Amino acid sequence: MAVRNTKGFINAYTKAEYWWEPLDRPILTACRMMPNHVANEEVFAKIALVNRVYRANLHLGTTNAEWKLAELLVRMKFDNTIAQLRKLKSFSNKTKASVIAAHEDFVKIAYKVTKRVENSFCAKYLSSHFPAVLPIFDSKSYATSWKLKGGSLGKDLYDNNRNCDYGYHCEAILLLITDLRREGISNPNLKLIDSILYESGR
Repeated sequence: MAVRNTKGFINAYTKAEYWWEPLDRPILTACRMMPNHVANEEVFAKIALVNRVYRANLHLGTTNAEWKLAELLVRMKFDNTIAQLRKLKSFSNKTKASVIAAHEDFVKIAYKVTKRVENSFCAKYLSSHFPAVLPIFDSKSYATSWKLKGGSLGKDLYDNNRNCDYGYHCEAILLLITDLRREGISNPNLKLIDSILYESGR
């Protein structure tokens, strides 16, 4: 169902079900059971799950991309990169700077392996570790968030970032969260928002 405006988005949110849950469950479980990045095999397993289930196409950048990225995350002590995220409980205007900065750092790391800006994979991988804190990203979700809120976003906010689109996507989602709260939805579910934006963009 295509969401055409904010009213339509709010209506979709009140009626939607989080049908991704069975698909997400094994990924979220793996990330919960193996939250760190110290063993190549464990990191590879998480990367492969996210990449293959979400069809993020890391392989288009280089052969054996999943394993190469796993080795790099362990070697670079990736847990230091995401340490700040472990302290966060939700996605909000107060936490967005940490969220966008962590994603930006991960995009730059992944670029060393694939030589591509892996906005989508990096967002989905981080969201799998912090589902209440990080919005996912892909072209379909972004098309919807931009259609709904692009006209309200400030200019040149993230144009110096490799992940500029992710920054604008996050800003749009925060505006949608504000709209939901105005309608009495005090604690909007980020995963449900993600799924509505994706489905609308299909």
